[in-house]
Amino acid sequence: MRNGEGCLKLFSFWFQFMELRAQGRFGRVWKAKLESDEIVAVKVFPLQERQSWFAEHEVYRLPRMSHENILRFIGIDRKGDGLEREFYLMTEFHSKGTSSGASATVRTTYILCISGST
Repeated sequence: MRNGEGCLKLFSFWFQFMELRAQGRFGRVWKAKLESDEIVAVKVFPLQERQSWFAEHEVYRLPRMSHENILRFIGIDRKGDGLEREFYLMTEFHSKGTSSGASATVRTTYILCISGST
């Protein structure tokens, strides 16, 4: 993987972006594959969202943030200089996408169960 096209070394890991999963005001979220074949999520924050990157990292550093219902934090890094600088945050990958997307699915299922039981 190290010499492969599209590979990047951050967080002391070699990884390859596989699929853009989401894009919004705060940046992009990529599904990526580590050299070990582990699938991870990589959030890429543009320079103007440096504070968002920093704040999210601070949340993962809070005590007791290691829990089975919270994405496992892997690391942060930055790349580039000047206006080209980007900030990266790597977590375990969740196949359902964002937490808001997963909870929306649960709410929809819950509503259907209530309406089906009357």
